[in-house]
Amino acid sequence: MNALVDNVIKTVTHNLLVGALLVIAILFAFLGNLRAGLVVEAFSRTRC
Repeated sequence: MNALVDNVIKTVTHNLLVGALLVIAILFAFLGNLRAGLVVEAFSRTRC
């Protein structure tokens, strides 16, 4: 059971990181400003 929980935590962490990187990439593509993407990402991390 412990291995299952560890695997789920690893998968969720990976998916959250990939999602955050996709948000930054999409904001950069639409806004053309990396700082705007980083600001939004920082704000979204404080809300969770």
